[in-house]
Amino acid sequence: MQRYFQAQIEARRAEPREDLLSLLVPEEIGGSAALSMQEAVCNAMDLLAAGHETTTALLASGIDLLLAHPEVAEALRGDPSLIPGAIDEMLRCESPVRGFFRAVTADAEVAGVRIPKGARVYLLYASGNRDEAEFADGERFDIHRRDTGKHLAFGKGIHFCVGSLLARTEAKIALEELLERLPGLRRGKDPARRSPFILMRAFDSLPIAWDA
Repeated sequence: MQRYFQAQIEARRAEPREDLLSLLVPEEIGGSAALSMQEAVCNAMDLLAAGHETTTALLASGIDLLLAHPEVAEALRGDPSLIPGAIDEMLRCESPVRGFFRAVTADAEVAGVRIPKGARVYLLYASGNRDEAEFADGERFDIHRRDTGKHLAFGKGIHFCVGSLLARTEAKIALEELLERLPGLRRGKDPARRSPFILMRAFDSLPIAWDA
């Protein structure tokens, strides 16, 4: 991926386009970005992994939830002001990032389980977002929850996602447009296929149909 993005950025130096990669061309090779090539490549990789795949996963899972709850889709069509809250509930129920691996920096105890310093743990955000101690009836999809904003889909503390506002904005616009432009939205004939990736809650395929 590093080699791919380096080649793409170098190609933009010769033939700039109206795209983000052209803005990442470093000054050291004739571009406008105050970045080294390594920094430009790493930014491009981050934008793909954190700024594209996660939002795509959120939209697919959100549509899947609406297909399973058509009454919610109708409520959102009738009152688009409900969409921001619905997005947070989608994030809670179907966190695009299931979790992250972390290194324990000091001996700790969580729920009676001792975790030694130096251990490697997998923080499962998706599990925390359905914790009955935090969310009443946590398995239920409810866009009217008052505590939905406590979800961990964007991480926590110093690891909180810096692109959370962009992700929410993209999801809001996408859902508004999809609900308006695709009447009779329903599942397609072929079955949906979930991605087997341990870090992501996403679809490899989510066939849908609608009325022309």
